[in-house]
Amino acid sequence: MTSTLDATHDRTADELDRPDWLDVDRWPFTLRRHRHSVGDDDLDIHVTDEGEGPTLVFVHAGMWSFVWRDLIDELRTRFRCITIDFPGSGLSEGTPHDVDLATYPALLDEVLDARDVERATFVLHDLGGVVGLHAAARRPDRLLGIVAVNTFAWRPDLRMLRAMLRVLGSRPATGLLGSIRLVPRLTRTSSGVGRHLDHADRQAFFGPYRSRRQARNFHRAMRSASRSSALFEEAEHVLSTTFSDRPVLTVFGERNDPFGFADHWHRLFPRASSWTVPGGNHFPMCDDPATFARRLTDWHAEHVDAR
Repeated sequence: MTSTLDATHDRTADELDRPDWLDVDRWPFTLRRHRHSVGDDDLDIHVTDEGEGPTLVFVHAGMWSFVWRDLIDELRTRFRCITIDFPGSGLSEGTPHDVDLATYPALLDEVLDARDVERATFVLHDLGGVVGLHAAARRPDRLLGIVAVNTFAWRPDLRMLRAMLRVLGSRPATGLLGSIRLVPRLTRTSSGVGRHLDHADRQAFFGPYRSRRQARNFHRAMRSASRSSALFEEAEHVLSTTFSDRPVLTVFGERNDPFGFADHWHRLFPRASSWTVPGGNHFPMCDDPATFARRLTDWHAEHVDAR
């Protein structure tokens, strides 16, 4: 089995086995496999690749691809939607040593090359901002537009933000909070991804976190972010240079922008479009996926297709 696919490769091939806790009603997408080499080892990376049309690449680092489920379901009749679980999260293999933001852009770029993605709009959330922009910078011609969803892609200068990353990524938090799975338990509530989820959906989201290692890997991602100043500085540089002419749509929840990320995006891109999700929180794509899909579709037609 190779790590790349040629143009004639069947996108339905090379599937992962579906876990018994994830039935098709809860995850109505094919579990695609990408083989990623790390030293002498090969990891099975979970890839979602659904729909036809202009390509959207969804990037989140920390949680797993379930955070995009409802938005992808809304968009896949009009777009090709791609996302991955990074090593050690969701349905992807990985060890604690594989949780390293600095290695994620190359992996994402590898997956997009393997799936013959020539042009795409990147939809970025949380730490996916810095990861997605670094991946795009490896092939700048691939990036057509940016949808910034409650994310940032610059060095976290704010003391409170740096402190939050350090605390969540600390070894005591990794051990204690990871053991009781506090963050995924909170994330599946209505203040997180669960506003429109029933009990079975919330159980499906929580599925990977039955493993304490998975829950601890979230904290390891925060630790990696707290130690990756250069990565954020480089991402801000490409925003202000290589990608300064790209169309941008910002999407933030009304109740969750404590660090003023939306304003920073609009200082970098004064002509950016914006949408604030009424009553939205940290996962605005989960708070109102249907309206999000319509907004993105209209913005894409006006600002990306027109280019």
